[in-house]
Parts: sequence; structure tokens; C-alpha cells
Amino acid sequence: MHRCLETTEIVLLIAEEVYENRHALMTLASFSETCRALHGTVKCILWRRLRSLGPLIRCMPHHISTATPDNEDDSTVYIDLVQPPEPEHWERFKYYAGHVKSLDFGYCNGMWYLHDEKTFSRLALHRPPTTFLLPNLQWLKWLGRGDAYEYVVLFLVPTLKFLSLGAPPSASAFLPVLRIIGGRCPHLQTLSINYQPVANDSRFVPISPADIYSLQHLRTFITNYWMTADAVMQLATLPYLESATVFLLADDEPRSFLSTNTTILFPAMQDVSITFSRLSASTVFVLDLFQRAPLKSLFARSLEIPRTNVLHNHIAAISRRACGANISRLTLSLPSKSEVLLPGAIAGATLGSIISIATLRLLFSMTNLRVLTVSVESLGFDLDDSDLATIAAALPKLDTLHLRSDFHTDRVPLITLAGLVPLFQHCRSLSSLTLAVDARGEIALPGTPTAGGGAWQLLRYFVQESPIDHPEAVAAFLFTACGMCADIIASYFGGDVAHRPEQHAHCKRWDKVALELQKLKRAAAAGAGN
Repeated sequence: MHRCLETTEIVLLIAEEVYENRHALMTLASFSETCRALHGTVKCILWRRLRSLGPLIRCMPHHISTATPDNEDDSTVYIDLVQPPEPEHWERFKYYAGHVKSLDFGYCNGMWYLHDEKTFSRLALHRPPTTFLLPNLQWLKWLGRGDAYEYVVLFLVPTLKFLSLGAPPSASAFLPVLRIIGGRCPHLQTLSINYQPVANDSRFVPISPADIYSLQHLRTFITNYWMTADAVMQLATLPYLESATVFLLADDEPRSFLSTNTTILFPAMQDVSITFSRLSASTVFVLDLFQRAPLKSLFARSLEIPRTNVLHNHIAAISRRACGANISRLTLSLPSKSEVLLPGAIAGATLGSIISIATLRLLFSMTNLRVLTVSVESLGFDLDDSDLATIAAALPKLDTLHLRSDFHTDRVPLITLAGLVPLFQHCRSLSSLTLAVDARGEIALPGTPTAGGGAWQLLRYFVQESPIDHPEAVAAFLFTACGMCADIIASYFGGDVAHRPEQHAHCKRWDKVALELQKLKRAAAAGAGN
């Protein structure tokens, strides 16, 4: 054997390189059997990540297991135990199981490798006493289906740090598992739950404080399963929680939060995403929980169209607290009438006049804001040129501004191309912009390129359904307004061309704007070279 292969670090590098090519696992297996000196090092790499229990099951005598292709799906194979393993069969299973660090039920080489409920049952009943199936498991993605879902408890070991739970067959199968995770996995850092039942289902039970009480070491919590406000309050007490994605089932129960409370809630929280079933007193209460959190990013979405005063109360709750000064990324999302998912929506409500400068002015105290996204899937924004100038002057650190509205509307934007000039002048770091403008009529070039000095690039400009007449004039205006930058991607989100010929014509004109900007850039570069 070559001397370099006597160095463990070199052997590990070779094994890891081969391991990343999932089609070369047989090569890696052969490599591990080359000699005794290599076997111990390479087998740790070979067995550290599995897509199913199949390789471990096949380590047992072949007569107790089967591999059966699915009759309806050629990409699915069931690897199952057809009879209980004998005690002596476990020795080889345990020999390799101790090296497994990750179990990800999913595709492997274009195939699904699954197990039926009887296989998990036999593993649970006949494994040696006080023995974990995978004693050193750290990463688990569980996609147990039907009756097999509950057997995730076989893999809840003290070493587990990451757990992703796929869609369970029912809440009754999911919540008992959630309640024991903290006790079984004291060092769990990331928990992801992908399950969203219908909120008005009579059998539906939301996540309660008792369900998550024991998750004391959690750093990341992601779920689209509905939670109560009290459960979010329980999350707020977790000392290490840094990131959370939650769906809040709002209620009208009055709650009070004492500002004199000395306990710091969400002491480590930096990134949070909240989807509200609707906006209510309980949702304002939840936003108030973040008042002293070191929050840097907030995504807030409502599935129901709110009244203007209710929306103002929630935005005020975000901005008036101490955390508002620290937030650098803020996203607010409101639905259209056609996408209200839950009962109790305001009949006939629209957002035609909700998002105005009076609403956005509440955000001006967030002086460190760099990314602002407001998505209104309805009639749009009630903003004009002077309002845009006010936003730009109040939030000069913005590098991303997305004011998205429903692009299936005939409403003409109040902001004109001239209104973009103050935005470009104040927000010198702006690199991405979504904003509908009225680019029709005669276009007058700005007197001088925007001041500020130095190179600046607006990399992407999404115009949505902005009406436009003269592409060449618009391109010249944008090129001049943005100084020496021509890397603007003029994009258009179109609908049914046959039923919307005028919007399709705007699409073609904005495509021409993008081409004209590239020509202007090349001409400017050639002139600078000369």
C-alpha cells in the first residue's frame, strides 16, 4: 500500500470525494474492503448517511428480508423484514448502525426505498433491550406514511440535533410525538414540521404550550401547523431559539403583556416568520412578545384581509418596540379577496386604499431597514411621487424595495418615472426594486445623473404591469437616472395574452427597454475606453 494511504486525513478526503457521487457507493464499498487498515476509516464515511434502513436490514440474513418493487410506481422499492430477526442477527446490524449519523428517507439514485408498518413493528419488538436502532443519529428526515408514522419514536435518540417530520396521517399521530421529542432528544437544535390541517376541521387540535415545553435547546423551529398564541408565548421562553417559522391561529381572547416584566422573551431570536389566520388582539399580543428580542428579520403574513385600523395597529406593534430599530429585513404580505383561506373574512373587503403613505409612515422608525417587501395581492398601493420621495428620505439604507401588488388589474399606478429620481438619489445602495410606474406619455430626461458619487448598480427592476408607450425614451431615462448603471432587468408578470392584449403589448415594450439599456451600457463602456 502506498505510504500516502497510511495518512488518515488523505484517506478521508478520498472517501468523502467518492461518497458525494451517490452512484459510486459500490466503489467506496470496494475501497473499504481493500485492506484492514482502510476499512475502519472508510466505513465511517460509507455508513454515515442513509436514505433508508435497507442497507442495515440487508446486513442480516437474506431469508428474513425482501426487496419488492411497487406495482404502481417503478421508482419505489419496499425493503421489509418478512420475519422477526433472531438475537444473533442483530450483531452485524449494530456493528454498522453505530456509524449512521444521518437518516433521510427520500430519493437515492432516482429511487424511493420505503418500509411498511410491519417492518418497523418487528424492529421495535425484537431489538435488544435498552438498545437504540441508530444510537449516534444526529440528522433525521422522517417520511413515515400511514400507520408507520408513529415509529419515528424508534429514532428519537439523545444525540439527535436535527429533526424534520413529514406530513402525518392525522393530528392524533403527530401531537403525541411532538410532546416527547424534548425528553428523548435533549440536544435537539432544529425541528421542522410539515403538516397543515384545515383550521375549521372539528377534529383539529392546535399546538399548545405543553407540546413544546421541553424543547429547551432548540435553535430553529419551523412549522406550518397551526399554533395558539399561548404556544408562541411558550416559544418565547426558549433561551436559544434564533429562528422560527410559525402559523398562528388567531383568537379574540384578550391578553395583556406587562411592559415591566423583567424576563427577556425571545432572548436569542433573530429571524421570525409568522403567518396569521387573521389579525386580531391576540396577534398584536404575539408581536409585542418581540419587543426586546435582537430581531433582524421579520416576515408577517395574514390570510384574511384586515381593516385599515387593524393593519395600522399591527404595523405599529412591529415598529414602536425596541426590536424595530434592529430589524434590517421586513416583509408584510396581505391576500386578495380570492385567497382568503379561513372563515370569518370581511365580506367585500378590498385593499384598494389600505396601503398608503399613512400606513408605511409607521415603519420610518426602523432606521436600519435594508430590505422592505410589502406584498398586496389586491388593487395595489395608494402612493404617488411625493410619497415615494418620503419613503426614500426616511429609509436611505434600503438596498431592496419590493412594493408588489396584484398584476391582474387595470388600475394605473400613480407613481411616474420622474418619481424614481428621489429614490435613486437617497437610496444609493438600492440593488433590487419592484414597483409599478406609469411610463406613458412624453418622457423628460433628468437634468443630471443622480448625485452620490461612485459606481452604483440597480441590478433588478421588476416593473409588474407598468403601462409604457416609448421604450427608447424610458431606457434613456433609466440609464440617466441611474448614473452609469445599465444592468437593469425590466421584467413583466403577464397574464392571459389572448384576453389581455394591451398588457401583452406593454410586456413587449419592457422587453425592448431591457435591450436598449444593454446597448446604452455597451456604448458608455466603449466611450470610456476611448
